Amino acid sequence: MPKLWTFGDSFTEGFNYNQHWCKEYIDWKGYIPKDYAEILSETLQMELMNFGKCAWDNYSIFESF
Repeated sequence: MPKLWTFGDSFTEGFNYNQHWCKEYIDWKGYIPKDYAEILSETLQMELMNFGKCAWDNYSIFESF
């Protein structure tokens, strides 16, 4: 299966249940919402390789790949 590689900040990382604000939001919603990378990988039928990290700047994102 082809792979979709994503790099970025918290918008790319998605919802991490271990983060305080994410846990409260997920509990309020009742499910874990999908981020754009998950939606895109499902639409394109590609395996997602997500390397997004919360609070990363452009330098850190560039260095991650």
